[in-house]
Amino acid sequence: KQGVVAVLPNYGLLPATHFPAFVDDVAAAVAHARARVGEWGGDTTRLFLMGHSAGAQIAALVAYDERYLARRGLTPGVFAGFIGLSGPYDFVLDSKLLRATFAGSAEREHDAQPVNFVRRDVPRTLLAMGRDDRTVRPRNTTSLVAHLREVGATVEELWVPGDHGVTIGAFARTNRGDSEVLKRVRDFVLAPRDARSAR
Repeated sequence: KQGVVAVLPNYGLLPATHFPAFVDDVAAAVAHARARVGEWGGDTTRLFLMGHSAGAQIAALVAYDERYLARRGLTPGVFAGFIGLSGPYDFVLDSKLLRATFAGSAEREHDAQPVNFVRRDVPRTLLAMGRDDRTVRPRNTTSLVAHLREVGATVEELWVPGDHGVTIGAFARTNRGDSEVLKRVRDFVLAPRDARSAR
């Protein structure tokens, strides 16, 4: 109804799949979708990557850390934009789950943090966050926005009332009519080409 082809991939989960293998799963899904999107009525020059929560962290790494797509002969330049919903981008390994997922060498812990891969030429970014999120601390979004602005990358931010599920809940059928998050995502994706390329 929004005029967008949506592809929703799965990725491996703990304990069977460990970092960074699940990021590779999403990069593989991007390569597959890009190869097939024309058959589905999509436009390969207008690909956007979006994720919520852990999915936002994974999507940010695919969009910002060039190594994942390079393994498939692609670059983050294939994206017209990245949309992060309530994501952890600059987090502390302060729980048993986070340590089990990301802890190890200093290099591994560095590579888990999307803020460490910010450059001026990363895909245009929209970050949405619930002000009252108690699952992913809002400072993750604040930090990523600051890093992106510091290097001159294009970033928009949207703060809405609510907890962790508010940004993804915006896409539920019952919420679509008046969701500020959905409207901003739609405007971000459907922006004219010249507006999308402006820095």
